[in-house]
Amino acid sequence: MNKIKLRYFGVLACLVIALLVSNTAQADVLWTPNDDFFMKHYEECESLGRSYTANGEEGYVGIKKNPESKETLVNKENGSEFFVSFTYTDQKDNIWGVVEVDESTGWVLMTNLVVVYDNFSFIEEHESEFQAYEGELDDYEPGEDPFQFYEYPGSGTPISWMNLQEERPEFTYTYTDSEDRKWGYVGYYFGHGGWICFSDPTSANLAAIQDHPEITIIPPSTEMPLKTTPVISTEVILLVVLVAAVVLGTALLIRIFFKKK
Repeated sequence: MNKIKLRYFGVLACLVIALLVSNTAQADVLWTPNDDFFMKHYEECESLGRSYTANGEEGYVGIKKNPESKETLVNKENGSEFFVSFTYTDQKDNIWGVVEVDESTGWVLMTNLVVVYDNFSFIEEHESEFQAYEGELDDYEPGEDPFQFYEYPGSGTPISWMNLQEERPEFTYTYTDSEDRKWGYVGYYFGHGGWICFSDPTSANLAAIQDHPEITIIPPSTEMPLKTTPVISTEVILLVVLVAAVVLGTALLIRIFFKKK
């Protein structure tokens, strides 16, 4: 192999390696909140990724600057919904969730929230009723309409859709709901996942089934403080003291210098 061919081979090899590294990096990317406290305590936080509803005893929940701060950024009335991406447990075993609110991030006590019913809730409630897949959809002939994926059986609204490909979806388990409709769960299918109804796999209008217990939300407070006075942190106080000391010291040095002159 001459030098020119060897050079081209080397360049091609570098390109292939770069693509592999790039794809691996993209696969490992995990969305994280843009929050100073989270970045500082990243290794102590646990991934969650579920939606919750505010349900504080006082009719509202306070969103703190961080779990170690007394500063309340804003109060939100009960019934407000938050997406909690990560949680942090403080030294008193209080669990905090980081949320995005009003285009910023803050922290809220998880004891003041109730989870929005989702697929995790459904699995916890019905896992003992799941059955193995027995090829119910193996002979299905695809038409023009795509498969509809629901978050859980009876949720009422599809979360995505996908046309049936040559490679058939792999069903982890099946479930039969109270309306005698059979469903199958797909973990991943060309970027999609969820429950497909074997009885009508292309319908986007399957009726919701409210057979799970409803959570009682404490009525929102009519006296909820909409704004709070920010608490000056010790860091800010220390900074002000240091700046004042520098200014005072500089003034004294100038006075001594000119007196000598």
